[in-house]
Amino acid sequence: MTNEPQSADSETQLELSAERETSETLEPEQASSEERSATEAEESNSEETPKSNLPEVPRKPAYYIFSLAPLVLGPLWVYGMETIFPGHLLSTLAGFVLLAIICTATYTDSTRMKIYNWIVFPGLFWALGINLAGTLLLSGEKLGSWVEPEQIGKPFTSWPESLGAIGIGWSLLGMLTCFGVMLALAIVAKTRLGDVKIAMAIGAILGVERGLSMLLWTHVAAGVMVFAFAIWRVGPAYLLKAIFHRFGSRVAPVYIAPADQEQTAFLKTYFPMAAAFMIGCLLTIFHGNIVQGELPWN
Repeated sequence: MTNEPQSADSETQLELSAERETSETLEPEQASSEERSATEAEESNSEETPKSNLPEVPRKPAYYIFSLAPLVLGPLWVYGMETIFPGHLLSTLAGFVLLAIICTATYTDSTRMKIYNWIVFPGLFWALGINLAGTLLLSGEKLGSWVEPEQIGKPFTSWPESLGAIGIGWSLLGMLTCFGVMLALAIVAKTRLGDVKIAMAIGAILGVERGLSMLLWTHVAAGVMVFAFAIWRVGPAYLLKAIFHRFGSRVAPVYIAPADQEQTAFLKTYFPMAAAFMIGCLLTIFHGNIVQGELPWN
């Protein structure tokens, strides 16, 4: 009678000790698997978003400087450029904001691999504010006078024209159009959202037609720059082979081997897209509205 409870207690103790041993053996395995997954996630994130060794730009001062620059330097810019480019977008306050956006973004994207929000959003607010003011101060025929070829070379007749406004309606349409096109491309190509934001700000200044023209010129410039850099870096044969294996393996995986690690790493080399945006903007504003059949060399 007394042996039965003792045997039951001993069996219970054996089961508890076995459970403790199992949990102790599983915990290191789970911890190691969690560490491996965290390491893999960090490696994948570092590959997707390359980082620069340069220090970060202080965000608050940058916001203040970029927000106040058009107010302080804009009038001086308009006064000086009116004698060089009379009647042109570059001689307007909107032109100053546009150049400030693309030049600053090109610098930060080339050196720090980022297009900062303190560049895009103050520029976007200035673009919308300029066009809202132009809508209130100018009549319909005076809005966007800089887009007319016959206006180039003729000084503006009033200071509201030197705002460079195209109207708040066209500004919003240009912003939404460029945002939608670049967002679709970013989803398909799995690129960064910084390119989407800068396209949105530029579209608010250029409008729909010139915004689309800017995007076309931008991607043409990006293709030429990437191809030229790749040929200079590794040669045409290596480039074509890497592209063939990278994309051919997706189309016909049974017959074409995927790109090796070295080829994949090269194809993922970071490219500062803001430089292509700058070229696309300059080609567009200098009579390069490809949507209407205009070319810069015509």
